[in-house]
Amino acid sequence: MTYRVSPETLANDDLRKHHHQEKPTWRQSFDALLARVQANSMQISSDEIEADISVAAEEPRNCVTFLML
Repeated sequence: MTYRVSPETLANDDLRKHHHQEKPTWRQSFDALLARVQANSMQISSDEIEADISVAAEEPRNCVTFLML
């Protein structure tokens, strides 16, 4: 069978086309998702976050101290 364009060429062309379209589409979707998450997230100050981290870091220490008693 004789082809005007080989199946490999068609497949490669399609792959290249899809690959180039995929990147901007993926990036746009990711950026839109990130914007929605940021818009719907609570605004918490860094002081509140640091306080929560400090409390969470102390919890395992308190458990270990209790278990050793």
